[in-house]
Amino acid sequence: MFNWISYRLKLNRLRRRKRRVARAYDTDIARAFKDKKSTEEIESIRYDRHWELGNCDDEIAQLQTDYLSELADIYGVPRPPFLIVGNIPSDGWYESQLFGRYLLTTSGRAQLRSSIRAEKKDRRDAVLPYITLLFALAGAVVGTLTFIYKH
Repeated sequence: MFNWISYRLKLNRLRRRKRRVARAYDTDIARAFKDKKSTEEIESIRYDRHWELGNCDDEIAQLQTDYLSELADIYGVPRPPFLIVGNIPSDGWYESQLFGRYLLTTSGRAQLRSSIRAEKKDRRDAVLPYITLLFALAGAVVGTLTFIYKH
């Protein structure tokens, strides 16, 4: 549970940072138009914006990949297959330009999340009938004891 809280806090921090970066570059682009900068300068700012937002996306993807990989290990869920054919990774992975390591794609993360959810549900469904039975027995015992002591 604490791992989930830490993950959510880091993810929210990275998303806030991404929004701040986007706002800052949008302001710079608007200022460049207002100051009637050249097209090359405006395109340079747009390129920098694109690069910085890509870096933010890579940081978010790395955090999500690490978190989901840890959950997959805990629940024994296989990750999407990782094969490199002709210097190109399989569908579920891509090489990060910022970190130089392979990260799960959006579809790979979605696939892994759904597998983890299914495994959690299977585990929960296996235990839930016993918990229900335990509470039913406890209720019966309390009811019987109440009946005995009142009469």
